[in-house]
Amino acid sequence: MGRMKEVFINILNANNGELPPNLTIEDCIKMKEYKIYEWYEYNRKKQKEKEKEIPLEKRAELYKLENWVKVKAKKICKK
Repeated sequence: MGRMKEVFINILNANNGELPPNLTIEDCIKMKEYKIYEWYEYNRKKQKEKEKEIPLEKRAELYKLENWVKVKAKKICKK
């Protein structure tokens, strides 16, 4: 069996028989590399990899901003 065919079968099996709508060849290659074929789990792993690329100082700034937004959202929801 061809390697790409094997990857597509694994992806279909992990995603209830459907191909994810935004699946690219790059995603297929990364899924095989990570051995993660479930779409949402793969996206979480991909997001974590992107976060590792961000310098530590920037991550701290983003974390502070994210917390600030959550606090503001809670205040707005209480009104």
